[in-house]
Amino acid sequence: MIYIEQQMSKRYANQDHQLKKEEDVEQLIAQNIIRRRKKLGLTQKQMADQLNTQQSVVSRIETGNHNLTIANLKGIAQVLETDVSSLVARETGLAHKRYKLIKR
Repeated sequence: MIYIEQQMSKRYANQDHQLKKEEDVEQLIAQNIIRRRKKLGLTQKQMADQLNTQQSVVSRIETGNHNLTIANLKGIAQVLETDVSSLVARETGLAHKRYKLIKR
């Protein structure tokens, strides 16, 4: 009986860890969208207009409270003049170095 309880405990811990990872990815994407939108000087309303949606939808996207599809991400990337991979990537020091090298 103890073995079964241990296995169940591990399974639930793994599920909790997986949910945490998914939340982290959602927050990462939301932060990248916010960062890029602000860099371009766009308001949520301006971005919403370009996406043919409402400002409240952009707000939910930026808080991680909106389920995004690949099609949504492609549209957002287009409006933000970037690519989908940039919206889902974790920023690293290496990326900054590459950017500096290209910018010079």
